[in-house]
Amino acid sequence: MTTTKKTPKSGLPGLPKQLATVRHDVEKAARRAWDQAVELLPAAPRKAMRNFTHEFERAANDLRKRVDRTRAEVEKRGEQLVATATERAEKALNPMVRRLDVASRTEVDKLRKRVAQLERRVTTPSHSSPVA
Repeated sequence: MTTTKKTPKSGLPGLPKQLATVRHDVEKAARRAWDQAVELLPAAPRKAMRNFTHEFERAANDLRKRVDRTRAEVEKRGEQLVATATERAEKALNPMVRRLDVASRTEVDKLRKRVAQLERRVTTPSHSSPVA
């Protein structure tokens, strides 16, 4: 029996994790360089830069919250649209299904058994027939 080795979906199996690590390291180095550059500024521009950075981060955070709320609202509306479409489809199809009124397989089987039972009754002689 030969065994086949499963190949990973991507050509480089650990690449996403490595990219996340590199991204984290680069962000950390960039933040450190930014902080060092700001420290080199005189007091007034340093304070202005920190205030600007703080306001920028606050705006970015507010934007993230708005995006999250908007995404949730869009998902909710999508669910409502699906529910409405399903409801309309059911209302449109119900009259047609009622008109078809086709018996299910189980109903047909039950009727077949009942007919067979009745046929047996009819074909078997009854005990109350007069003796000649």
